[in-house]
Formats: sequence, C-alpha cells, structure tokens
Amino acid sequence: MDNGSATGKVYVGDLSFELKHAYAYASRGDEELWVYLTDAPLRGKQVTKRFGVHDAARAGQVHGAKLMLDPAHSDPRSLSAVLLMPPEDKNASLASISSSGSESCFEQLSLPPAPIAGRIRFAQKAIFESPPYGFDVEFEFADRPEA
Repeated sequence: MDNGSATGKVYVGDLSFELKHAYAYASRGDEELWVYLTDAPLRGKQVTKRFGVHDAARAGQVHGAKLMLDPAHSDPRSLSAVLLMPPEDKNASLASISSSGSESCFEQLSLPPAPIAGRIRFAQKAIFESPPYGFDVEFEFADRPEA
C-alpha cells in the first residue's frame, strides 16, 4: 500500500466532496492496481481488501472513487471504477463504472514501473431516475506501491 495525494472533487447530484487522499495497492501479483481517491483517510484493510471501503462508503463516512487499473495494458480511453458514494437505496450496490470509447477519460496517466500519477475527468449525465455523477481529480504518488 502506498499513500499519495489527490486534489479534486466527486459529486452525485447536488452533493459534492473535496478529494484530498490517494492510496494505491497492487493486488493479485501486480495484475491489477487499485487507486483510491477519497475525502477522508482510509485504514490499511480498507485499501487492501477488495470490498474493504464499501461499508464506510455506504454509510457516508468516506466519498470518492476506486480506480481499477491494469499496469500492463493501460488505455487512457478505458475506465473501470467504483463510485464511493452512498447509494440512494440502502440495499443497492455501490455504482460500478465501466467506460471505454474514443475519447480519453484520463488527461494524464502514469503507471508502474514509473511513479503513479494521473488526472481524470469523468461525468455521467442523469439517466432515468439516477442523478448525474462524476469526478474530476488529479493524483500522484512518490513511489510504486508495494503488494
């Protein structure tokens, strides 16, 4: 686990939270890199367990996004993430984001073996009953995370 810094925001509808904290964890032998961008500090197991931060996000104790990146096949047009915001229905899952296309989600992205850094803007317009949501954040880490 590696600690970094983040600057930006996450929003759902009219709710917006400032993102200040960044954590990275190389899971499954470096095949997947998790980057958490949050408004509140996380504890070790929240970062290293696949669903470790979900309960805190569902309870509104932490807000942000969990990016799931593949260092071997990084594509700035592809995004896989979990929105760390409480769902409207307490029995619903956290929102999963999967996006790919011709436009880049990442304005900047650097992955191991280089130090991790990036700038990402993601916005989803309101669909049916769901409010608009997204994030705009810049993050950086001094070193590569250790598994």
